[in-house]
Amino acid sequence: MITSIICLFEIEREYREYLDSHGAEFDEQGYPVFKPSMFATTWPEAMVTYSHRNNPKLVRDPGKTAICFFDSDRKLFPRLEKVLDDLAEYKRFMAVVGMDITFTSDMDVELQQFINLINQMFTMILAINGIKIILNTRSGGLDASAAFRNVPRGILVASGFLGCKRLLASDHSYLIKVLSLLPNQVCIYGKHDPVAESQMERFGIDFKVFKDVHRRTKYKEVYYG
Repeated sequence: MITSIICLFEIEREYREYLDSHGAEFDEQGYPVFKPSMFATTWPEAMVTYSHRNNPKLVRDPGKTAICFFDSDRKLFPRLEKVLDDLAEYKRFMAVVGMDITFTSDMDVELQQFINLINQMFTMILAINGIKIILNTRSGGLDASAAFRNVPRGILVASGFLGCKRLLASDHSYLIKVLSLLPNQVCIYGKHDPVAESQMERFGIDFKVFKDVHRRTKYKEVYYG
């Protein structure tokens, strides 16, 4: 059970040993190097959190559904510990969005970098086991070009907008991050943000909004087989 930052250091050690032993490459900063072939190349039909993956009202076809981790950390920590045990489960789905353990701009930069590393190493474990991935754009207060220097451009990415304040018209922070990634397509999970969407439209960025599990259930936007 993960109860402190010390536990995360142990997770990082175990992940690095596993990745090293399975031929993963690392850059000079110690981050895993992702390859274009590791990423999904088409839109998922739906996007659901791991805890709702077996809900038939939300998932019509796992082969067209992406798993995401836009959820509370208490639900995500067990996934960190059981990543190898869960590989067969992830393989049932079209793709998996990168891990989303929380780090925010008010945290020490070193801690943000460390949690970003954990998130990316988790995602790389999936990738080297043949599971298609979608880049999670969470970057906290880190410069996106530095946080994702180990990621190829022109890939499918996903951003969680749950719990985020809507952007002001003068705020271009999200657009700048997206432009630094130059993605092929952007999946937005959670809710519409008119400003963010307008900014992406002006730059010709292809995006799609996926309502979160709560909203889909509330408005009965479900599948019934």
